[in-house]
Amino acid sequence: MRMRCACSRHASQNKSLYLNDFSFERPTSQEAFTDAARRGVDVKIIVPAKTDSKLALHTQRYNYSELLKAGVKIYERRNALLHAKTAVIDEVWSTVGSTNMDYWSPLSDDEVNAVILSHEFAIEMEKVFAMDLAESDQIQWEEWKKDPCSQGSGNGLRTCFPVGCSASPGIGSLQ
Repeated sequence: MRMRCACSRHASQNKSLYLNDFSFERPTSQEAFTDAARRGVDVKIIVPAKTDSKLALHTQRYNYSELLKAGVKIYERRNALLHAKTAVIDEVWSTVGSTNMDYWSPLSDDEVNAVILSHEFAIEMEKVFAMDLAESDQIQWEEWKKDPCSQGSGNGLRTCFPVGCSASPGIGSLQ
């Protein structure tokens, strides 16, 4: 929870916020990222293009529309499952760890993050972020809005997980 507050506070004041594999399912996280982007902060988020959980992947993508419309740049990392959560703000504040910014991690998971205030460390983190960007595809709003899973309605999950879909056994109960 403290990490979320730090990201929100720093993003409200600064010019760049680069995140790797952060979930943004909490409204406060999504709001902090969209507010920052609207103020001109360069917000870039790299998330995995594939995960070991279809439900997690579609939950992640459910929030893309609002983020993209606000100017947040979202990239999906090819050929890698991401687990480490990293963030760099303004080449000074960095974090590395395993804590998700969701409802469950702070309450039930054994997770930890290190927070480092160092220009030199942040520059190195941004180099790693740039390498991940090179292996990622940017999600473009004009293409994304054509995707039925991007719609912000209750039908989004039904569209992504149709009853009988071979990729979503047992998900039909969500309807």
